[in-house]
Amino acid sequence: MSKCLVEVLGAFGCLLGLASGGLCQVATAPTPPTPTQGAVLIPRAYMQAGVELAVYPTLPSSLRDYSAVHGSAPAAVVTGGVRLAPTVGLELEAGIARPTATPLRLESPTFRTFDGEVRDAVLGANLRWHPGRKYHIEIVLGGGLVHSRYARRSEVVSDPFGGRPTISVPDTEVSAAQASVGGGISIPISLGATVAVVPTLSYRWVRRPVYSDAARLSVGRHVFRMGVAVRRHARRASVTR
Repeated sequence: MSKCLVEVLGAFGCLLGLASGGLCQVATAPTPPTPTQGAVLIPRAYMQAGVELAVYPTLPSSLRDYSAVHGSAPAAVVTGGVRLAPTVGLELEAGIARPTATPLRLESPTFRTFDGEVRDAVLGANLRWHPGRKYHIEIVLGGGLVHSRYARRSEVVSDPFGGRPTISVPDTEVSAAQASVGGGISIPISLGATVAVVPTLSYRWVRRPVYSDAARLSVGRHVFRMGVAVRRHARRASVTR
């Protein structure tokens, strides 16, 4: 009531000033900033841990002369990051997948049947960018090293014409470290002031050789990953800059 009375008196005083030839300026309240101006969208510090499904697609037919491993395997991933800017974070990522095995067979010059296997461990750094408050996604780009273990297990060699006895061959393993780059998108879903669930879809390119000389296995350079993580982060700032 008192606020309305003050506004009416102010308008009346302005009219009197105009009538006397003076000028009048009506004070207005400043326009509050929009929610997207300077919003802090990346937590100051955060940790997240989750599970993913790593998918190794089938190789093109031109590369199947070598034993091509394909399939999928679950992986555990841990990430820790800090904020560089209101919408940009820098993070370190470490993950390891269970072995992906494929029953394989080579037919020249003898029949060889075995389980081809690959297991990847990832260590890398990423930039995480939030494009704005009206968007509900985060974009992640980064790179690092992938340590891969290739293996041929339970190998049996047989002669299709019966001229040689069937023999078992000891398992063969070889490891290699390869450069990797990738990216993806995340959709953080807040469960409280400091906890969020983060579904993720990503892609990683690994600089693998055409095949592993020691294990003579072929594994595609493309790895697709999908999963979900739980993020624990520092409380976001309650004001915008």
